[in-house]
Amino acid sequence: MTSEQMSVRVKNLIRQRATIKAQVTRILSFVKEIAEIEFCDLESRRDRLDKLCDSYEEIQGSIEELEEANDYNNERAQFEQQYFEAKSLLSKGMRRLQAPVQNVSPIRTLDSPNTVMVKQTNSLLPKIEIRLFDGNPIDWHSFHGTFKSLVHDNDDIPAVQKFHLLKNSLRGEVSAVVASLTVSEQNYFVAWDLLQQRYDRPRQITHAH
Repeated sequence: MTSEQMSVRVKNLIRQRATIKAQVTRILSFVKEIAEIEFCDLESRRDRLDKLCDSYEEIQGSIEELEEANDYNNERAQFEQQYFEAKSLLSKGMRRLQAPVQNVSPIRTLDSPNTVMVKQTNSLLPKIEIRLFDGNPIDWHSFHGTFKSLVHDNDDIPAVQKFHLLKNSLRGEVSAVVASLTVSEQNYFVAWDLLQQRYDRPRQITHAH
């Protein structure tokens, strides 16, 4: 390989290296700036990050073989700093999203007999307070909105535990609507649909008001 060919080869490798470094920077910025991230997004970026690191090592090794006289310690140090920072943030985010919700249990206190307090040992999740629903049409929208927002739409709470919370949030004759259902993931959604079919009736609610 002539010196001119070697120079062209090194320039091409340096351009490829710059592209890889830019992608690592984008991954790092994404993890730092985005507040709500899905587990699959973190996982795919972690896998991509590892592949970028392998490509960087291969390209940087080729550059160093062609330019043996140059010292690339600072170059490697800068890349490794970004790589390990991104890797650490991705790993922490994945562990946080994988953290199980433990001992989710409804608690009724003497001070608030009409409220269910949900205590969760996972410190990342807030306490959940739900006012009991007794079938009064006037209270339906308030109960439905609160339960849906804090429990039904909360992906951190397994469906079986949602069912326990739902049953403990009902009192009086309304509790009979779901009393015959055994606690299971599938039956939670059955119970939720039954309640909506029975109480989400605009005319009845308007008449009650």
